[in-house]
Amino acid sequence: MTGETAMRLLLLSVMGLWVATALASHYRNRSSQFLRHVLLWSAIVLGLALGYAYRFELHAISTRLGATFIPGKPEVTSAGRILVYRQENGHFLIETRTNGRALTFLVDTGATLTSLGRLDAEKVGLDLDELAFVKPVLTANGIVYAAPAVIQSFQIGNHELGPVAINVLNDPDKASLNLLGTNIINRFDVTMTDERMGLTLRAP
Repeated sequence: MTGETAMRLLLLSVMGLWVATALASHYRNRSSQFLRHVLLWSAIVLGLALGYAYRFELHAISTRLGATFIPGKPEVTSAGRILVYRQENGHFLIETRTNGRALTFLVDTGATLTSLGRLDAEKVGLDLDELAFVKPVLTANGIVYAAPAVIQSFQIGNHELGPVAINVLNDPDKASLNLLGTNIINRFDVTMTDERMGLTLRAP
């Protein structure tokens, strides 16, 4: 033990003795209350220490819970793999950051281009008056007209994928429906089970 270490231990001992003396004086004839307070603060200190020691594990647990109970919330593994969980209706939803805004997309492997509904297109800064809705697109509701556009920033999990070519769908019945098409999906290696879908970004 070095002289510096010994001096620190001595100072800590003196401080501990001073605190103990002060507490004993404050709680004189109130031993049960003193014990309760000691146990309370011990539990608080222990909880903080455990929270710090297991902070990475707790973060992983909170991420998994969010992915399980919040529709479309992706779980990102330490290796950067993205996991999304199947909804009760059998579809997969995935949350993105589109031009900085949080938007949720329905995964649609039958769609060539990723599409935005009119409402969310406006939210991410696209001027609908400047778009040309001249491209016929076959949807579940029949033929609707779409306008080509480009999203500058498109993020899934921790992967930035922009700029991205998209369609803006002029479908009043599906104005808030966003579809994640194969122009995005094919940039990942995709695995799928009955419960979840995994996305691993392919090397450029």
